[in-house]
Amino acid sequence: MPDNITSVWVNNYKLSLFNTEKHTFSYKASLAIKTLKPGKNTYIISGSSQTADKKILGTFDIFYSTDESERKAIEQKYAQKEKTKRLKKENLENEKTKNSESKFRINKNGDTLNLKLITLEGNIKYESLAEYLKQEWEKIGIQITIQALPIKELNTQVLERNYDILIYGQNLGYNLDAYPYWHSSQAKQGFNFSQLTNFEIDTTLEAIRRSHDKTVQQKELEKAQELMAQEAPALFLYSPERTFLSSPKIKGIKLDNLLETQDRISVIHNWYVHESYNMNIPFSFSSFFDWLSSELK
Repeated sequence: MPDNITSVWVNNYKLSLFNTEKHTFSYKASLAIKTLKPGKNTYIISGSSQTADKKILGTFDIFYSTDESERKAIEQKYAQKEKTKRLKKENLENEKTKNSESKFRINKNGDTLNLKLITLEGNIKYESLAEYLKQEWEKIGIQITIQALPIKELNTQVLERNYDILIYGQNLGYNLDAYPYWHSSQAKQGFNFSQLTNFEIDTTLEAIRRSHDKTVQQKELEKAQELMAQEAPALFLYSPERTFLSSPKIKGIKLDNLLETQDRISVIHNWYVHESYNMNIPFSFSSFFDWLSSELK
């Protein structure tokens, strides 16, 4: 009995003889006063203190019978029940002991923290990234099971949301509309693979769609990004780098905003190889040959 208990009830009957100093009480189970009946009797003990309301402290059962054979049958039943409970507890303790020797985290039931990670089979970048994450997460006690799946099976698993972790690439391009990827309406069947549901984020994404003003769209998108940073529905791992080689003979090349591979030739009309020169007046042959010599070096 906790030391702070000042009042005790048995089946909602408050005991007047509860000793607050010794924390002991007595309760009379009798057929005469109907606190005992043939068969199973369950007694619920509750208590309260000066600072806490009434709460259940424990329960116990008493089975009353004058039939010897019935009494023995009940004793065997309860003995088997206690044995089953004891074996279950022992198995749980053994499982906890076994898992405690493992490097992975376990819950109170002895279950290992194991997360299913799926990604696209044959994609070297995705598969190597999955192995890297597996190694890093296992350092902090999280067991990872990797499944690299063919595209058809991967799509099925994604549609069914049958994963704990998904490694996947997304490209918004130049479109500021992130609605398909993060709006709650897309959580079950759309591209909202994280199944994010947030009213404030939904509101900002809807505002982006309603507006045709790029400034307003950008402002709302930044607000959505701040909210998503708080929710952390996904880990944005990296953006791929693209390297293009060009001949030094080609002039006028500008490689800005390369979101797509084909963007490298978006301003090809400005590229050129040959240049024309205008002679400055006054002109002299000696200055011409000096210029020609510098060009040939």
